Amino acid sequence: FHWEMGYMCSMDIQHDRAGYYICWGCLVWVPAVYTSQAFYLTAHAPELSALTALAIFIAGFVCVWSNYDSDHQRYIFRQTNGDCRIWGRQPDKIVAKYVANGVAKESLLLVDGWWKISRHFHYVPEIL
Repeated sequence: FHWEMGYMCSMDIQHDRAGYYICWGCLVWVPAVYTSQAFYLTAHAPELSALTALAIFIAGFVCVWSNYDSDHQRYIFRQTNGDCRIWGRQPDKIVAKYVANGVAKESLLLVDGWWKISRHFHYVPEIL
């Protein structure tokens, strides 16, 4: 599990722990929704040329890779407190100060790399 520590440091796990939504999503939503396309295609298989199949494979690979890479950028950024390189340069960041339960806190927000394109870029390749 190459990405296990990255996932354990994600906000989903840090905030919700093993809450109802995480467990329900992993046990019900992902198996039902993420496989629905495969169920449809087994009953209605289209004729694809080798070039079309290759294009679909490459697009899928790029989506999976960009999802991983965006999460990896955020993980490295947080582990180094912003003292790292994203796409070959020092990343831009926002220092967010807030109060939670009466305690003043500070958090770094990455606004460079994939995260410059969209606030939650890692969801974009999942949708595609």
